[in-house]
Amino acid sequence: MIDAWLDLPDWQIIAVLLVSFTFTGILCVAASFHRAARPIAERYKGVVAPFFVSAGTMFALMTAFLGNAVHESVRSATQAVMMEREGIVRIITLAEAQPNNPAIWALPDQARAYVRSVLTDEWPLPPGRYRAPQTEAALRQMFTTVAHHDMAVLGGNAVQAAFLRALEEISAGRIVRLGLSRPDADNLRWMGVLLLGLLTQLSIAAVHLDRARAQVLALLLSTAATVTALAVVATTERPFTGLLTVSRAPLEHLLAPDR
Repeated sequence: MIDAWLDLPDWQIIAVLLVSFTFTGILCVAASFHRAARPIAERYKGVVAPFFVSAGTMFALMTAFLGNAVHESVRSATQAVMMEREGIVRIITLAEAQPNNPAIWALPDQARAYVRSVLTDEWPLPPGRYRAPQTEAALRQMFTTVAHHDMAVLGGNAVQAAFLRALEEISAGRIVRLGLSRPDADNLRWMGVLLLGLLTQLSIAAVHLDRARAQVLALLLSTAATVTALAVVATTERPFTGLLTVSRAPLEHLLAPDR
């Protein structure tokens, strides 16, 4: 359920949060001041403000922990893209430095074909489909070219080993990128944060059982803060599709005419 929610477009993620917490806030007011529920609410008057502070503090801490995990995911995704880029740059640079070696003439074009496939075939894939066969074929073609016998004969073992290290860097970066392009949400932590958000609303309602307008205002401000904090974290949970999407520019630059 959490994964399905986080896979929604950003505005729908925010809308679900806003509608859900607004609905629970309305329920809190109704349970406090509706004619049928008022006698029960009267029994619990006198809850002091520190009770609300404890629930709000726990909610803030859990949200901070969750936000930090999301930030680390985005940073790892950015590093993975840069790792792929550096491997591609090394392939092109090594190939262009040996214009007299026919065994590697095709490598620059193959490297750019791989980048083009990443950007057009693999990057835009919807959730649930994060691996493009065309991109795998392009990477496999580079490995085939580098592992060919002529590479070692014409270029030497040292040159072949340098190309293999660059390809390993590209492959490692791609593996990390694919793993982060469809990460499984930390459902337990998300459920805990959402539950603490609800408990914060209940705490505020319990503190303001005397006056309806004061309770409505407190719940309104609390709900706005809760939705804002959770929306920022939820819309960045997916590094390649969220609000702060990892940039494609490092790879797109490799296809520029001056490269």
